[in-house]
Parts: sequence; C-alpha cells; structure tokens
Amino acid sequence: MGIPSLTTLLTNSSLARSEKKAKVVVDGNGFLHFILRSDIVCKFGSNYTALERALSSKITLLTNASLSLYFVFDGPLPEWKFNQRISRENQKIAKIAVAIEGLVGRNQKYNGESNVEKSHFSTEIAGLLWPMALSCAIRTISNLNIPVFLAKDEADSTIARIARKLNCSVMGNDSDFFIHNIPEGYIPLDSIEFDQELRYAVYYAEEVANYFGISTSLLPVLAALCGCDYVENSRALIQRFLKTFLKLKKSHGDIIRPIAVKLREFNSVEPPIVVEELCSLAPPTDREELHHLLNFVLFQYGSDISCDLSSEIFENLLDRKLCEISQGVFWCSSSLEDLERVPASVWNISTTIRLNLYSFLNVKDGLVTEYIRRAHYVIEQKSVVLRNVGQELFPDVDISNMDALPQDIREMLYCKLFDTDSKAPLVCNELRESDTPSTLPLVVSLRYLIAETCRKGQRLANFEVYALIAAGIRSIYFNEQATTFSVSITRRMIYIASQLDNVLSCMLLFVSALKLSHNPFWKLEDSAEGHPLTHRQENVINESWIISPRAHWSCFSGPILHYCLAMAKGGASPQSLLGETEPATSSKSLRVFETLLYIVMEGNSESIEHVIDYNNNATIPKKPKNNKIRKNSRIAKTVGNPIAKVTPPSNVFDLLSSDCSF
Repeated sequence: MGIPSLTTLLTNSSLARSEKKAKVVVDGNGFLHFILRSDIVCKFGSNYTALERALSSKITLLTNASLSLYFVFDGPLPEWKFNQRISRENQKIAKIAVAIEGLVGRNQKYNGESNVEKSHFSTEIAGLLWPMALSCAIRTISNLNIPVFLAKDEADSTIARIARKLNCSVMGNDSDFFIHNIPEGYIPLDSIEFDQELRYAVYYAEEVANYFGISTSLLPVLAALCGCDYVENSRALIQRFLKTFLKLKKSHGDIIRPIAVKLREFNSVEPPIVVEELCSLAPPTDREELHHLLNFVLFQYGSDISCDLSSEIFENLLDRKLCEISQGVFWCSSSLEDLERVPASVWNISTTIRLNLYSFLNVKDGLVTEYIRRAHYVIEQKSVVLRNVGQELFPDVDISNMDALPQDIREMLYCKLFDTDSKAPLVCNELRESDTPSTLPLVVSLRYLIAETCRKGQRLANFEVYALIAAGIRSIYFNEQATTFSVSITRRMIYIASQLDNVLSCMLLFVSALKLSHNPFWKLEDSAEGHPLTHRQENVINESWIISPRAHWSCFSGPILHYCLAMAKGGASPQSLLGETEPATSSKSLRVFETLLYIVMEGNSESIEHVIDYNNNATIPKKPKNNKIRKNSRIAKTVGNPIAKVTPPSNVFDLLSSDCSF
C-alpha cells in the first residue's frame, strides 16, 4: 500500500519520464495483483490457467521490449505487520460480502462479456489472492527462464537493494518505491502501456524530493510522518506528534505538502540528527518510542549497497506458507465464499489436512497460531499438534530425512495423509502409466472432500461429484478459455468451489513438505567478470512426476466449475458436462471420466446424496428407492445407482474390484 495519497499526487504531476530501461527488478506480489486486477475476470473465483496465460503474455511483452527481468516475492510476513494484515483481511471480507450480494442477490447471468455489473463486482473480488496464486505465479515465471527470488521478509527493501546493486529500475505498484533510493528509477505498473511499442513512466527519488522542496535524505522521514506501512502499528503516536507540534489536523490526503514544508528547515541536516531534533519536540513520554520508530523507518529505506543480499533471500523457492508454519503461524487468507451461508470460514474444511501438516513438519513447541475468519472478522486461534501423523502411517519408515525416501513411498504418504482407509495409494502406479497422470490431486482431493462434507452433515449430491470431475478434466486437458459460458451463479456453487480450491491448496503444501517436486533454484552470487551479481539455475522443475505442483491448480478453473455445476444440476449427461459432441472424442474423454469417477466413488456411495439416476439419464423426479437420504436433503429429481453402467478399464478397475460396492 505504501504512503496514502502519494501515488495520486505524483502521477498527477509532471515528474514522469518516458525512458527505455534495460534491466528491471519486479515486485512479484505487486505484479501478481496487477495481473489479477487488470487481465482476469474474477467473478467465478480462481482461474489458474487464465493466470498462467496472462502472466506469460505480459512477461513476454516485457522481454520482447529488451527488458531483463528479475522477480522478487515477499517472504514470511514479519510480526510487526500482523495487525496490518488482520486489518486488510477484514477489509477484504467486507468486499466479499458486497461481491457475493452482487453475484447472487440479483440472480443475473454472466456471459463473459464486458459490462458494468461484471466490472463492478470483479473489482470487489480482485483484491483477493487465490489460494494457489503465488505458487502458480512463481512456477509460471520460472518456467519462462526468468530469475525468481523469495525474500526472507517483506520484499520492498530487498527489491530496492537488489536494484541498487544490479543498477536496475524497479517495477511495482507500491508508493514506497517513490521513496527508496533507486538510481535507475521506479516504474509504476499502472503506467505501462502494453501496445505495439511498450511505454511506461519512470520516476526518480531525487526529482520527487525536489518536487516537495526537501533533500532526498528526508524522503524516509516524510514517508513516516505521512503514514507509510512501517508506522502502521504506531499511527496514534504519529497523529499526536503531527497534531501537537506541526499543527496538522487534516486527513492523509491533505498533509503530505504541509509536512514537506515543515521538513525544509532540516534540508542541510543529516537524517540521524533530524530524528533527534524531531523527537525533542515530542512529549517526553513519546520521545523514546518515536526515536525508535523513525530510526526503524530510516533503516527500511536505507541505501546501503554493501550488504550481503544472499542473506536476505532464501536459497531456493520454498513455499511461503511452509516458512510461516515453521515460525508457528498460518494465515487462512480470505477467499470468495458465502459469508452469510457459512459463518465459519471455508478453511474449516481443510482443518484435518492442516493439523496433519503441522504434525508432519514437527512445528516448534507443537503450537501453530492460525488467523482465520469467524463471521465477518479475522480472529486468532491456537492449533495444538498432538501426534506425528507421518510416523503413525509409516511406523517402519524413517521420514525424518525426506530426501532419502523413494519417490513411491512419498507418493503413498501423500495419498494416505488424506485418505488413510482407501485403496487410493494403489492407484499411483496405474495413473503414472496411464494417460491421466496429472489427475491424482483431483482424485485425492475429491475423496477427502466427500468424506469431510459427509462428516460435517453437508453431503455433496452425486450430480455435484459428476460436475467436479468433469470440470477437472476440462481444466486439465482441454485448456479452455472459459469466456463464453452463460451461468447463473448460486451460493451453493460458490461454497463448493471455494471448498475444493481450499483443499487443493492445502494438499499443495504437502508436495513441498514431502519434496515431491524440485523447486526452481535461482542463486545470487559474485561474478568473476566484474558484474555485481549473476544468476544460476540450480534445479529445473520436473513436471513429469505424478504429483507435480501444477497438477493441483491445473485441475481447478472457477468458470468451468460453475458451468459444470449448473449443467449437472439440470440433469446434463457426462458427455454434455465434458462438452463433447463428436462420438470419437467423446469416447476418449468419457473413458477418463469413468476411470476417475470409479476411483473417487470407491467406498463412498453412502457419503453422498443420490439425486440423479445416470443409468437412464432420466429427468423426471420420482420417489427414492432407499431411505438413506437425509430428511433435509434436496428433492430428488431421480434416484438410482450413482455410477453409470460402463465397462471399466481393467488396469484400474480390476485393482479395486475386490471391495467395490457397486
């Protein structure tokens, strides 16, 4: 966020330069939010394949303009920013409430075309970061052979230091970069025009300082007094100082210039002395705290280029959430969900997965603080780790050294963590050898989702299971743009989609914890050729393994999922759900569908509601043949065997037939 109102003030000035740059350090989180806000319709929630396409397209345009790019993403959130994070999460929850009312309250269809309604509610939702968006972005960017780094803290200061040492500009959407001393200038993402010829504005800290009539060294002090993020937890202190001694009573939008005028008398004074003199003006009870605060801000905006940057970034791209868990913290980020229908957070569906993860990682002191939504606010709750689930599942295997475990053992551990009583692990080798190797995360997540929703008394209907499988197949294999669907969004559809997205994101954490896929590895190091820094790719991503990170988000597309849920509720056949009209292609995709359906439903017949009879594609409601449907379940359209009569592929179905209940 940076300094309130500063971006508006400076972009309306004449400071912007139109220049061409050669090297740019990109604020990864800022770039990701920029893409989600400007390139993707967020009305249906997460759409990871669209994110991959948008990232690849924009980055290609930048590199085609002869820009060398270096991406830096935020690391674990520092503790001093926790209150700010909670405040922003609460703001997001309020936006979700507005968005949901707009999406379903008017019960209007959305056909993928630009209109006022779409624009408004997409804006409300676009501030959300999808559960797997960061992992998806990092993998996508690294696959484009662009260096990617993960800071050990908030990335702003690290980005500025890398830029100074590499003689690069900085590209981002944070007004803090107007303040940082970046000799090659700051490029706001909103200033970029992605036309035939790439154009963008460049701002320099020296010219920003001249604009306000102060020395460059005073810019950090100006930022602190104007309410930058670094003083988030001390705003009352800053307000007292401004009100009492600078005689400023107006809001942030009006105080930047007056503060700058007051600071001009310190233009010839070194920043440490400025801090001392300002603190002497404060009440005695505030001086020590103000002194510490202003020095902290000076350090964050500091321009020391002799620092060891390798100490500020992780040696390889670990999952940010795993880093936070190791510090005893887990942020249950806000997501698109129906706040009124489910007062408890959608993260409740993955509680079992998270507790297993904490146990598996041997969290320090056996305690993790979760920040999770309750009703319309984020609260803090403690999760106690009581057992080592990994050792319980494999008592004869030493799981302390994950690198030494064979791949098949790790794959089986992944499956058993979510589906301990099923035969799902036995399917690993079959899926690896079949033409559907990337479907295992979808299969395991659906089995988990069916079991958990049943346990919570919120069972899925069989047509919803059909829709989830069909949507996953279409997302993985058909690579659809998904912009021409006409769907009336319902609260139930939003609820189911957010649950599946959440479960997949938590399962993705286990891929990193189990080291089931190599992480991209970019290293900062000294160069014998005289360049300050260079990059070396240590490991490339191996997507050939059955449980690749990409397999978790490639099976989820919000637009396709909503479309399939709407179609399935109306009694659409599997062929229609798959979007197939030609018999030749239908037989291939339907075979995949039947395989996954059988594996997902094995042993789960009593855990779902049987609403539609897919044996005869009947659509006329009739009385259920069994009385196991809950009293408060929806009226059945038709009832019967939940699995179509198909001839299963022997290599998978024979494997499971001994305990088949159908």
